[in-house]
This record gives sequence, C-alpha cells and structure tokens, in this order.
Amino acid sequence: SAGRGPGLFAYYASLNILNAPVLFSKLRVPELSDPILRGTRLALERHHLFPVAYLKKIGHGEIRDYNQIANFALLEWGDNGAITDRAPADYFPEYAARFAPHDLAEMLRLHALPDGWADMAYPDFLDARRKLMARVIHEGYDRLSGASAPVKEKPSIAQLLTSEEDSTIEFKASARYNLHTGQRDERIEHAIAKTIAGFANAKGGTLLIGVNDAKEPVGLKNDYTLVTKGNQDGFALWLTDFLEKTIGRPAAASLELGFERAGDHDICRVDVPASPRPVYVHPAGAKVDEFYVRIGNSTRQLTTQEFAEYQRDHWRA
Repeated sequence: SAGRGPGLFAYYASLNILNAPVLFSKLRVPELSDPILRGTRLALERHHLFPVAYLKKIGHGEIRDYNQIANFALLEWGDNGAITDRAPADYFPEYAARFAPHDLAEMLRLHALPDGWADMAYPDFLDARRKLMARVIHEGYDRLSGASAPVKEKPSIAQLLTSEEDSTIEFKASARYNLHTGQRDERIEHAIAKTIAGFANAKGGTLLIGVNDAKEPVGLKNDYTLVTKGNQDGFALWLTDFLEKTIGRPAAASLELGFERAGDHDICRVDVPASPRPVYVHPAGAKVDEFYVRIGNSTRQLTTQEFAEYQRDHWRA
C-alpha cells in the first residue's frame, strides 16, 4: 500500500517506455504525459480500479486496503470522473466495448489486468495483478537495457480496419486525386507528407491510402490515373519520389511501402518508424519548412516554441 513509491513509479515509467495506451483510451501514456499538453487539469489521473466508495461498501474501508499499488491505473480525467463509485463488473463492459478485441487484449496486457478481473474478489485481484505488473516492469527494464523483444507480427489491413484512427493509424482515401474536381490536389498530397512526418516525429505509425474516413476500402484507381504508368508500380514510383522531395531522402528511405488487396481494391500501406531525429516537411515553393507531430488521432503543426520544447523532451540526449 503506497500513494507514492519506487514500485509504483517503476510501473508508470514502464508504461511510458513501452508506449502503452492509456487505460480505456485511444491516446498513449507518453502523449498525455507530454509537457505540451499541460493545462489547468492533468490529462492523466490515477484511478482506483476498485473505487474507494465501492470498496468501503464491501468491507475494505481502510486506507491501506484501497490504496494498494495494484489498485491504481492511469486514466484520462474524464473517464476517471465518469466511473465514480461503480463496481468494476458494472463499468468495465461499457468501456471495453470501445475497442476491437486485439486492441483491448494488448491494452489489458500492458495494464496488467488478468482475465475476468472485474468479477474477481478484491484480494484475489490484487494478488493476480501484482504478478502481471511485475512482468510489465520487467519488460520496461528489458527495453531500457536493449534486450531483444519478441518480433510482433504486423497487423493485417483487415485487422487495422477494425481499429479507429489513433496515434499510430491514419486512413486516407487518396494521395493526390480530388474526388470533387477529378484532378490532382496539392493539398491532398501535402496531407500525406505531413501525416508521415507526424508519425516519424512521434512513435511511428501506419498510413493506409485508399481507405476513406468510414474505414471503407475505396482503392487507388483514381490515383493511378494521375501517375505515368497508370498502375501500382507507377504509383509507388511517384510516392517515393514525392516523399524524397517533401520529407527528405533519409526519412523517405526509412519507410516501408507496400500494397495489399482489400476486396477488389488496392490499398497502399506505409509503415513509418519513429525517427531518431526531427523530420520536416518541405512544401513545394515554400521558403519555410514545417514540423508536424502525431498527437492522438490528429497531426499537429508545432510553433517554433512548441518545437523547441518537444525536441528537448522527445529527442533527449
């Protein structure tokens, strides 16, 4: 039992190192810990998984009972306030329904929540979660020490389409074709470049081109009409050349570009690793470079002052 302590802080640090999602949120622990997002209220709040008022009702009313380290979790302040004194078995199904099964499973793993936790007796829950929290801390130490982590298989496009846009996933219906005008649109091209730069300047991510905002595959046929060869190869050559010019050859060389089929449609997949240095966007004809970073499900352009703070904290020597 401790409101502050090395075990608790080691666990929170591991969630940051492992880029864990905030519990019941699309956002990540490092994002909501970022100094850029400081406001009048902390974005992250410490939540009692078994709420204090609920524990008092069932006979665990002492401070050392409800302030167990294994009873704490990090939530967005809005979710924390909404749960109030509800029993886990009451509120958990509602919050779990927000996520696709594979996203929920990974979230529960990183937050050390055992299967069926919401229906467990409180002492049994604490005992099970302590062991799982220790594993997460161990994984964080392994990441710090450079120990090799198991290679995770990349989710397929079918799996990605079950997820919402978030800090690591973005969908774009096209890379340059404006459906309304039937012509090339530089603004759409610019959105591709800034999304990729935003992923690179944060934690990395995956961009799917040929998928609309409703997560429906629409394909690349329209984009193909605007490239020299008019096919997949021509599109790949154009996109590679475009990105070399807009985000620079070193950043473009780190990308993994491929194509998959979704029904009758070609989808272009761009996997973007986190960059070890800032990646800028050089708009055609512009005199000033732009800096973008992925925050939540949006790509945000930082001001000069915000960039200086972000560079200091994100690429800390």
